[in-house]
Amino acid sequence: MEKIRGVVQKINYFNEENHFGIVRIKIDYKDKDMVQYRGILFSNILSVLCTFDRKPIIDEEYLFTGELETSSYGLQLKAQTFERCNEQSKEGLITYLSSDFFPGIGISAATKVFQALGEDAIEKIVHDREVLKDIDISEKQKDVLYENLVIHYQNEKQLVELLGLGLSMKLSIRIIQALGTDALKTVKENPYQLMYSVEGIAFLKADEIAMKVNIPKNSPYRLKAMILYLLKQNIYSTGNTYILLSELRMKSLQYANQEEEILDKDAFLDLIHEMIQDKQIILEEDGSVFEPQIYREEIKVARYIYSFLNQSTQDYPTSKIPQTIERVMEANKIEYSPKQKEAIQKALTEPIMIITGGPGTGKSTIIKGIIDCYSAMFQKSDIIREKIALVAPTGRASKRLREVTYHDAC
Repeated sequence: MEKIRGVVQKINYFNEENHFGIVRIKIDYKDKDMVQYRGILFSNILSVLCTFDRKPIIDEEYLFTGELETSSYGLQLKAQTFERCNEQSKEGLITYLSSDFFPGIGISAATKVFQALGEDAIEKIVHDREVLKDIDISEKQKDVLYENLVIHYQNEKQLVELLGLGLSMKLSIRIIQALGTDALKTVKENPYQLMYSVEGIAFLKADEIAMKVNIPKNSPYRLKAMILYLLKQNIYSTGNTYILLSELRMKSLQYANQEEEILDKDAFLDLIHEMIQDKQIILEEDGSVFEPQIYREEIKVARYIYSFLNQSTQDYPTSKIPQTIERVMEANKIEYSPKQKEAIQKALTEPIMIITGGPGTGKSTIIKGIIDCYSAMFQKSDIIREKIALVAPTGRASKRLREVTYHDAC
């Protein structure tokens, strides 16, 4: 692992959403710790890829830790951690306080703050706003300094502690972005809350974090999160929208008691009752346990289907369907199998139809047949064809639909 210090010369890229950035730093080979890299880098300019806590500022000095790697752009450092080195120096402090992070604070106001409070100005302001009282800057500038410094200072302190727990820079930044000043408190008190607040953190990752902050295995926070995890795992692996309470209990006891017995039937039912009260799960009278969002979505889909079934009207005689299918086969120079003909006929007579089958079984061919036959049932077939919409769950699937049907899909 390399440790390379340098001053930011240019910000090539910075993503405001995930805080990933690419910066060019200038290395001072007069620094005895950096002179070793002269023969490796051949230049005192190096590109660094890193996830930052905020957008870097030109002339800020950083100490990056990471691995040197060769890319099409040459040698670059893929950093895992960073430290800002000159935030307390005169130049660093003035550069920081006059940056875009503090609107309305220019070099003049930043210099006055440094002259009045010295190198530990940031810490003094964060802990007591009154230290700004006698500095010759406006009240609005004092508010901007105090409010933004509190946020940035707390985030930096949280970042250091989260990294100290063994979390990656990328994950730590994501947690701070999602939870703000409550990030560290949440991680230490109930890391399972991250499952609902931070994208990309599921039970196993939250459980790993919980072990690092010494959350006991029998903590109600953990056991409730575990039950939700097992519920969702069953839903996504089986395609069902629910699991029976008896099956969920069996899975929960089995999972929780792998190493020692920390959960019994009564305790499980107590947790289920609390989760129902907290609206984390829905339990129906027949013992079906649902995840609330999926439960609501299923009801919504059922209502749409009911509406389709009760409002559907047909604009053409069904007697025309068989001969239309024959005409379409002739025009497309294709022979549909009996099953394919049946599927197309049902699609033209039923308000809703589901066609299933593995890859290569002709589903896309059937869809083209449905489109061609449906539009052919009307005199103005081109106008009808334009009103047909094809949708698919992925870009790849919609592309395949377009290729096979010659009809736009999205």
